[in-house]
Amino acid sequence: MSSLSFSMPQNACNAHLHIIDPAFPNDGKAAAQIGTVETYRKLADELGLPRAVFVQAKPFALDNSCLLDAIERFGSENCRGIAVADGTVSDAELERLHRGGVRGLRFSVWNPSNAVVSFDDCAPLSEPRMPMLSAGLTARWLSTTWGGLIPSSASTTPHGSFCRS
Repeated sequence: MSSLSFSMPQNACNAHLHIIDPAFPNDGKAAAQIGTVETYRKLADELGLPRAVFVQAKPFALDNSCLLDAIERFGSENCRGIAVADGTVSDAELERLHRGGVRGLRFSVWNPSNAVVSFDDCAPLSEPRMPMLSAGLTARWLSTTWGGLIPSSASTTPHGSFCRS
């Protein structure tokens, strides 16, 4: 890859990327998308992206082991993670995720045929348990999916994400 024609700002951050390391069990549907921490580090160094937010990839479902490994190997001082959990996740697991660098949960429910969690998992994890992660949650869905289901206390974005204040 050639050098960039511009300089990245100091401490630039790739704010959403997936590590799909075949060393971790997954559903096999992302074989063409394999990318390890080592592969990403080379790209990040070349592009001048010292910081990152790793997001749990769907092929790993509720097993956040690859995500936690990526945070540890990239360096928790330089990155954070967004995990996937459902309504059955224990407080101890949320605390373990937080210690591992996770600061939010992902609910990608826009396509129910391949969603890892359901829309019903969002609310039980949004309050009061999200402060354990020192963060909020991000949910993605089609606008036709959530009509009337978002609490009036939530602020929404045009992309379907919401955060509780």
